[in-house]
Amino acid sequence: MSSGSLIVGQQQYDWTICDSDARCMNAGYCSTDNTTCVCLPGFKNDLSMGIRNCSLIDCVNGKSLTDKVYDDSNTRRNLFSTSSDDDKSPVCSCQPGWEGLDCRMCSNDYVCQQRLNNSAAFCDKSYIPQKEKVYSCEVTSERMIPLMGNYFTIDCNGMENKTAGGNCYFRSFDKSDTSLAETFYCTFHDCVLSIPEKGEVLYKCGYTTGCACSMISPKCYNQFVLYILEHMTGYANVQCNNETKSCSIQHENFPGVIQSTCDHAAECVDVYVPAPQPPKQNDLPKIVAGAVGSVIFVAIMIVLIFSIIYSKLQTRKVKHEYEDMMKTGNNEFGAKLEIRNLTYIIRTTAKKINSLQEVSGVNEEDIAKEEKEEERERALHLKSKNRITLLHGLSHTFKPGTVTAIMGPSGAGKTSLLDIIAGRSKSGDVFGELLVNNKPIDYNQYKRVAGYVSQSDDHLMGTLTVFESIMFSAELRLPDTVPYTEKKRRVESVMEELGISHIRDRKIGDAMTRGISGGEKRRVSIACELVIAPQILFLDEPTSGLDSYHAVSTIKTICDLATKHNRTIVFSIHQPRSNIFQQFDNLLLMKDGKIFYSGSAEGSLDYLSKLGHDCPSQYNPADFLLDVMSEMSENETQGTSINQNNQSLSYQQPIFKQSGYGSENQESQNLLVKTEDNIYTKKVQEYATSFYTQLYILSKRSFRNFYRNFYLMPAHYLSAIIMGLLLGAIYFQQSNNIQACQNRMGSIFFMCALLNFAAMSSLELFITERTIYVRERANGYYLSISYFFSKTFFDLIPLRVIPPIIMGSIAYVSIFQY
Repeated sequence: MSSGSLIVGQQQYDWTICDSDARCMNAGYCSTDNTTCVCLPGFKNDLSMGIRNCSLIDCVNGKSLTDKVYDDSNTRRNLFSTSSDDDKSPVCSCQPGWEGLDCRMCSNDYVCQQRLNNSAAFCDKSYIPQKEKVYSCEVTSERMIPLMGNYFTIDCNGMENKTAGGNCYFRSFDKSDTSLAETFYCTFHDCVLSIPEKGEVLYKCGYTTGCACSMISPKCYNQFVLYILEHMTGYANVQCNNETKSCSIQHENFPGVIQSTCDHAAECVDVYVPAPQPPKQNDLPKIVAGAVGSVIFVAIMIVLIFSIIYSKLQTRKVKHEYEDMMKTGNNEFGAKLEIRNLTYIIRTTAKKINSLQEVSGVNEEDIAKEEKEEERERALHLKSKNRITLLHGLSHTFKPGTVTAIMGPSGAGKTSLLDIIAGRSKSGDVFGELLVNNKPIDYNQYKRVAGYVSQSDDHLMGTLTVFESIMFSAELRLPDTVPYTEKKRRVESVMEELGISHIRDRKIGDAMTRGISGGEKRRVSIACELVIAPQILFLDEPTSGLDSYHAVSTIKTICDLATKHNRTIVFSIHQPRSNIFQQFDNLLLMKDGKIFYSGSAEGSLDYLSKLGHDCPSQYNPADFLLDVMSEMSENETQGTSINQNNQSLSYQQPIFKQSGYGSENQESQNLLVKTEDNIYTKKVQEYATSFYTQLYILSKRSFRNFYRNFYLMPAHYLSAIIMGLLLGAIYFQQSNNIQACQNRMGSIFFMCALLNFAAMSSLELFITERTIYVRERANGYYLSISYFFSKTFFDLIPLRVIPPIIMGSIAYVSIFQY
């Protein structure tokens, strides 16, 4: 047996010569004895060009509608010149009981009984095969029609053999005007039948052979079609659905999935064989997953309902507390703050300490004068268990309606004292008594009646306006029951009182954006505390970083607040100007953790004068006080200090009622009192608002910060759009072969890499606002979990979910959709 080729037009056709010189082409093959060239089922010989060219449709159970044949010339003629009026067979005129393109599909049981000579035979029209199933389909994929034509048939046999796969014969047909011509033919080998679901059939075929183009088809002159047929050797998947009456073919080397609707599927069966059923699924994992999911859902709903009920109860409780506060909170007596025997100790792991200059303010020159080790350790305040005492049994009273300034050299303990009496967290141990109107006070309650303004203004968010920053404090620190109009009225009143109404709509500003001035920021910080009308206000160096004019103006405003509203105001200050010093009501001078002087600001100079230190005329009193204290030795200060408590130190009683410092779960019965009567009759809640209110307010602020941040949102959204367009341009319109699959995998890799780099911006999500969070938490704004959820939600959704969706949508339309 030999082979050769034949060129027709521009196409070369391979052919095989059997031993009897019978030449075969296309769907023809030599018989087992190599003597006869026969055609595959559904084809018959076209004797043109002296070759057995199996390109004609064989009307098995019918007759052809045309009588035209090919002659021996090389000119290709139109095979079909007429069409059938019968929609079931546009090519062949079928005998009764048969249908399809080549009349091979039964339509009733009678023709099957005659064909198989078996009275029990029947025509199976289901899509699930018994032995050999034939499908006749019309192509619905518009992009596939120019390549293969309008119709195709699939003849799958050998499906009853469960140990080895069968074959599926694929034939495509092209309808041009009134004629239908066979286009090409392929054989899918090693096809294994599976039933994924009821009514579905899936043939998974291992490889493809014998793809040939018909000599009578115009598509055989298309070089692209010939190239595809030459390389169609890979796997093929044929999936049909009995419910939708459709089939789809996916081939490894064909550029696209062939979609179709199938009007016929039939085979003659002599003995009934039960159709294969879909494999029974193990429902146990689904039951377990459903049970676990139900439990989780019920647990979440219980937690949600419980949290809502708890929030409602908390809101009602805070409402009663607020009503009691409004009745007697702004009383004429104010709040007298008193500290007794206040001691602050820190611990160190060092066995011996060589320097405390920066820790407790001990002068190294004085230490050098000590000759004995015992005296040196006493000078360094080294106690048992390596403890260092920074504040030594301080006692003092801060009266309402007055301003008390705490002054002293660096390291004297001013900030430590202010933080402790303001309720700020300290790393050491704090002992002594803190009384409000001669009664101990609960820590949670103390946070509700005392305000604290830090030295720096970095706790203000730069993207918010002045009004929004103050309103944020009012919404979180005033109870939910206070109407929004009342909160807004308070904000407007405080801004008017502090003289910042003219900048209400200006942004605070940050390092990247110019905002309000330093003095205005300091007033905004004060306004955030005054909006809740605190009876006690603490300020840490309110003039730090301000010019002389704004420093004087800020101190004057603070003094006016104390006088008008009978508030107790305490602040630390380092080295004020003389005109600022003159505004102080009371002065507390500190040195080496001890009180050097406490009394009126005017009386401080008279006190030093009695000690032999006269202040020169036209000399800043504050500078003179600091110079004298720095020059005096420790022995001198111990002998001259006034108002120093001489009681022995007690290290057993913490400053807040019934709990250590900073505990959040405290119980108290003796609360803040008004002279002899209690203002509150029950324990005060730590936070004025519920969890859901906090979550809403924090989410609103996070959203404003998000869309006003010029560098954050455009960086993510523009990069997603640009990279989506760039990848779409590089991998545009990929096909469905192996190379295209590899290209798509490459595009997915690049998208994942870009998304990973974009996600690095989340590293600074909490770092950039750490200072804001610490200050607001210390001032009792919100719970930690409320802040976490709000930041996570407004970072996860806008920056981690939406940009990938944008990029993926652009890439899908350009790369993955075919």
